[in-house]
Amino acid sequence: MRSLQQDRMKKAYKYVCIAKGEGKIESKYATLAKKLPSMIVHNGLITTLTFLKSKEKNEEDATKLLLNQLVEYLSKELQTENNYNEVIAKLCNIDLIDYIRISNEMIAFSTWLKRIAEGELENEE
Repeated sequence: MRSLQQDRMKKAYKYVCIAKGEGKIESKYATLAKKLPSMIVHNGLITTLTFLKSKEKNEEDATKLLLNQLVEYLSKELQTENNYNEVIAKLCNIDLIDYIRISNEMIAFSTWLKRIAEGELENEE
C-alpha cells in the first residue's frame, strides 16, 4: 500500500522527467518548479495559475509545460476536465474549506516537484 506522499512523489518525478534533457526548457522548468511552492503560499493557487498562464509563450515553453501538468494534477483532484478554464472555474466556485484543502495539496505536490527538479534538472540560475 502506497502513501499519499509516495503518490505525489511518483507523479512529480514523472512530470520532471518530461522536462529533463530538453535544453532551455529544462533550466526554465527547474527555476519555475523551485519557486512554485512559495508562489502558491504567498499569492494563492488561482493567482499562481493565472500568472503562469499569462507567462506562457508557445508550445515549447517550460511555463506552458508546467501549467499543463498542474492543470492535469488539479483536474484529478477536482474531478473535472483536464482543461485550464474548467479547473479555474471549479476553483472559483468551491467552498473555502475545499479551496484551502486543494491549495494545501498543491503546496505539498509542488514541494515534491521542487525537490525532484533540484536533483534532476540543470538550473538557469
